[in-house]
Amino acid sequence: RSVNPSKLEQASRNMSSSSTLSALQRARQLQAPKVCSTTGGETEHLDFWQAHETVIRDAWREWSSTTKLPPLEESSMISPQWLQHVQTLRKFPTQENEQRLHKELLDEPFKDVFLSPEFLTPRGIALIREHFRAINNSRIPTRRPNG
Repeated sequence: RSVNPSKLEQASRNMSSSSTLSALQRARQLQAPKVCSTTGGETEHLDFWQAHETVIRDAWREWSSTTKLPPLEESSMISPQWLQHVQTLRKFPTQENEQRLHKELLDEPFKDVFLSPEFLTPRGIALIREHFRAINNSRIPTRRPNG
């Protein structure tokens, strides 16, 4: 079911004009539409996201300025072996160095499907999970990953 864009735009303007609420508070009042499509949903509820784009962007800016999260630094997130190979490739981007990385760090269980069980460190995984939890707890509407 599609919502009339003009009603969404009016609602967004009404929320934006409220001088007593911050962007974060206004965004938290929004009810994101329910994801229904299982395929081809990239533009599902696009009218909602476009109508509220400014308040949501401002809310994320406000949230990130007040939320204290540990930094996502590659030195603590990526395994030392991967980090060494990536740094080498940055300095010397040759086919030989790329092939060395593939040979030493990647498994290929199926043709053109690569697996690296030790890409992220346990600390890196914990940091990413912490960031995802914080984003989820922000109560700011988020789009589907492919939207």
